[in-house]
Amino acid sequence: MKSAQNLPLLVASLLFLPISCRRSENFQQPVAGGALSPRTETQAGIDEQDLSFTSRNGNQALINLGINYSIIAIADGNLDSGEIDEQILIALPLNKPDADLELIIASVIPAKEQYGVVWRLPLQTGTLTGITLILDDITGDGRNELVVSGFDEKGSHITKIFSVPQNGEITDIITVFDATANGNIDIVPGEKLRGSGIPVSIVVQEIDEQNNLDLIETTWTWDSEAYIFKASAPSQVKVDVIQEDRMKNVYAGDVEKYEEYLNGPWYRKNGLETSLDYVFFDPIKDEILFHSGSILEAYAWEVSHRTTAKRLYTRLRNEVIPSIAIGLSINAESWDEIEIISNTDWAGNYNRLSPGLQRNLEAREATLPSMLTGVWQGQNDTEIVFDLPRIQWSENGSVHTGIASLFSLNDKLVLQVQSIKENGAMDETFTWLVEYEEGSDPLRKSIFLIQAQLEVGGARADNVNPRRFEQVIISK
Repeated sequence: MKSAQNLPLLVASLLFLPISCRRSENFQQPVAGGALSPRTETQAGIDEQDLSFTSRNGNQALINLGINYSIIAIADGNLDSGEIDEQILIALPLNKPDADLELIIASVIPAKEQYGVVWRLPLQTGTLTGITLILDDITGDGRNELVVSGFDEKGSHITKIFSVPQNGEITDIITVFDATANGNIDIVPGEKLRGSGIPVSIVVQEIDEQNNLDLIETTWTWDSEAYIFKASAPSQVKVDVIQEDRMKNVYAGDVEKYEEYLNGPWYRKNGLETSLDYVFFDPIKDEILFHSGSILEAYAWEVSHRTTAKRLYTRLRNEVIPSIAIGLSINAESWDEIEIISNTDWAGNYNRLSPGLQRNLEAREATLPSMLTGVWQGQNDTEIVFDLPRIQWSENGSVHTGIASLFSLNDKLVLQVQSIKENGAMDETFTWLVEYEEGSDPLRKSIFLIQAQLEVGGARADNVNPRRFEQVIISK
């Protein structure tokens, strides 16, 4: 298993609002079909006696399960038509050596006006690695389903989907899909489903016992009347003849062999053009970097599983914002081509980056300046500390943190900042145009930040009154 670290995003502007680490006391009406980013937690490092468990992403348990339970994962979201969010937990009973993990749902109990356990279900396995909890509209009815996935002690891929029927209450939640596969389980389409109004299909691919390169594929489709996913007749999917010995080694190899194959940069195919989007796999540092012309995201490479000959499943966690954890599937199509399957913007086909093309891309990006480092002073004791992609902003006695990205857009420098709450959740996003000046004797640098909006044609200034910040470098 890989070590856990985390990554950067980017987003917009520089005025941060006060940050609160408390759960809001005024629950808001959930948006129909809204999605919750996967929020998960491994068992490592959890004190079995700690009754106030807080997950790595800052989610705090709203119920007390007692000393006989260890909480493994937490997610918050709305699963029924009520106004108040539920909390979903995966917990391990500690007083039974062979006990299964339990899926537990907590909600507000009106008579007590506090959260309590309203539903629980054994998950039929005592071990589940690479756990993801996702809330999204799977059935196309505009409300969230709960997707639980991971790998059991045998390395089998497990996916369970739970749903509350229309006009039902949280206690009416039922299982609408449950599969365990020695292979792949893909929810199709592989992009965000929110608001689509169309049920997904689920493709399960099992390794063919007669030839472990071939697959037995079953497609599951949504039956709204029966309120369950139903399976089609299985079909065989044959893998093309492998021409290269080195790909035979990848297909037959273990996780380490597959990661060795991925090592290095891969650029995204964009028709006939060379895209600036690329992914860098670094198995030595246990890190995966995604890069676009305006975005850099770094993820800790936490855990990987071989599912089929072509496929590697890996679980990643954002290195800067721990609340962002994603599952990623990679298909090895050839020595120089992979397919990334994900519900993120990074899904697509990628080609291995040759040394010559890599130098070309680096030259095209060399115009982006890297002058925003260190401490910058503004009026009224305002201070910005740049350690890109991290940023810290101090103003009026308050200190705020966030993720920043500096990039060029139509010959304009744009600074985007995503502020982060103390509990690790993402807060507001801001965008600024940046004008940069250098003086001398002493060497004085100045930046002017102009509030802006990103549009299809570029960035447009929202305010003609820039904020000035200076950095004086004292030469030795």
